[in-house]
Amino acid sequence: MIGRFLGFLLLVLVGGGCCSVKAEEQKLQSDIDSLLLPYKERARVGVAVLCGDSVIAGYALDDMFPLSSVFKFPLAMAVLDSMRFAGDSLDKKIVVSKDEILENTWSPMRDSMPDSDIEISLDGLLRYALVQSDNNAADALLSRFGGCGQVMKYLHDIGVDSTEIRIMYNEQQMHEDNLLAYENCATPLASARLAVMLLTKDILDEDARSWLLARMSECQTGQKRLPKYLEDKVKLMGHKTGTGFVDSKGRVTGTNDVAFMVTSSGQVWGIAVYVTDATMTFSEVEELIALIGKSVYNRFL
Repeated sequence: MIGRFLGFLLLVLVGGGCCSVKAEEQKLQSDIDSLLLPYKERARVGVAVLCGDSVIAGYALDDMFPLSSVFKFPLAMAVLDSMRFAGDSLDKKIVVSKDEILENTWSPMRDSMPDSDIEISLDGLLRYALVQSDNNAADALLSRFGGCGQVMKYLHDIGVDSTEIRIMYNEQQMHEDNLLAYENCATPLASARLAVMLLTKDILDEDARSWLLARMSECQTGQKRLPKYLEDKVKLMGHKTGTGFVDSKGRVTGTNDVAFMVTSSGQVWGIAVYVTDATMTFSEVEELIALIGKSVYNRFL
């Protein structure tokens, strides 16, 4: 899919605007409001739908929500940008020592190579973090590329400030104190805008951008969220999910999805949905996220 897309990426960057109809925007907003109405007492929800630079619809657009593993999206951008300046390549080998590996966390990388140091390329680490949302891979990247401070510097350099996206803690710190997950947070608007910027702004060099688009289009987590009703309906789609910790009341810190889409006409869309402290079942939350995506398709795509 990524190969078919890259041929017309230049068209998107120079002219793929969004011709939206105001009445359809209002209908989409009504659709989203109706979907959220039954859940207002059962979760805190944020939504942003953008077409290019235009906000099409949303809910709690500027409120902060826990990112959970969505933070691996800006982390990957910051790492790819740092690699360019450091002269590193994706083939560079990294040794992740056994002492660095968390046991009580989601980590397909650890499960594939248990009880040993792991020698892996930067390409492999980034793939684990993005495609499979591996927590140990994310911390290995953070420890070698300047930590959360470097991610925040990168975001600042591309025009995103700490009132929009804030990344303060790594996975190990959040596992030691689950409440810290609330400090790694973002607004739906900034998240959807970052997804759009990846395709429309010069915030990464072309090779890094192409690589990241491909990896996000391969994401294996959250297939019942935004991709459920959208993935086969657009020219290209990529996303990054986040799933948080479960508290003593059985609520999940966050169940999230942030996606970019490119239509056959070259329009670039960004969608972010954050669901925090939900008392619904996990499948209900995922279906709510999926239905928000479906509403976008029904009205515009």
